[in-house]
Amino acid sequence: MPKHFVRADLLLIFGFRIKFHYSFIRSQDTKSRTTFSELFIPSVCHSSAILLENLAIFLQTLILSTMTLVLLDEEVSVFEEFRTLTVDLNVDETTRLRFLRARDLNVKRGEEMLRRSVEWRESNEIETISKWEIPSEILKEFRMYFTGLDEQGYPVYLIPLGRWDGRKILGKGLKEESIKFMYRTLETIMAACRDLGVTKFSVIVDNDGLTLWKCAHWDSIESSIRVIKDFESNYPETLVNAYLVNTPTVFWQAFKFIKPVLAGNTLAKINIFDSDKKKWSAALLERIPKDALPNEYGGDAKAFDIHLA
Repeated sequence: MPKHFVRADLLLIFGFRIKFHYSFIRSQDTKSRTTFSELFIPSVCHSSAILLENLAIFLQTLILSTMTLVLLDEEVSVFEEFRTLTVDLNVDETTRLRFLRARDLNVKRGEEMLRRSVEWRESNEIETISKWEIPSEILKEFRMYFTGLDEQGYPVYLIPLGRWDGRKILGKGLKEESIKFMYRTLETIMAACRDLGVTKFSVIVDNDGLTLWKCAHWDSIESSIRVIKDFESNYPETLVNAYLVNTPTVFWQAFKFIKPVLAGNTLAKINIFDSDKKKWSAALLERIPKDALPNEYGGDAKAFDIHLA
């Protein structure tokens, strides 16, 4: 663990399980930090309303502090150089750090990647995509759920991919809209990450229901390749783990086209399981607590559709 890393791992207040990760760069003034005791000890003698008000202030302080950069010793000088080269770009520091790390601290390659991404976001109007109204057919067919936080405090999302029928949606002439939906989904996830003070997420992809009819469709494969390429290029260093469960044999027919598009570090984070629930459930529970997993995946959480909640 980096020596600049400070962690509030598990905060239990009124029975709520809340995780936070907050960090401070070495040069930050510690005298200006608000402490738990400063906010809560005086409140014990006051009304519950004041206690709750101070609780809100404290939680807000934690969330804001989560976005402070955490730099390893070997990253400090490199990041300053990278920041100087990209000072003209309207991006936050955590984004700069992600792109720099995605190119193994190679300043020039990181700059090229970041500038291309900024151009991509502009050409695809990503900054305003949250205002785009998702077509009802897509919203009904392509469901995606938030289930909770993993053991590190990262959000976990569930994609019931096997139930999706991309062939049907693309057959209605909604190919570009489907791709735009995926961009909006990524932006929704990243906004949730920012609210939590993190930059990464995990995903469970349930392939139950995936058939040869769905897999053997070139337009669906082509669309998937395009989205994955854009994810790799514009959302680097955001995936913690991907768990593909209930994966049938036919899945590999499509995956052989998709696999070459994935970066090596992304592939290393993908865990593929067949329908043996005992195996994949154990793997999920190693990193995701029961209160962040729905019942059918070994937990007791309630899943919320991220576009309907």
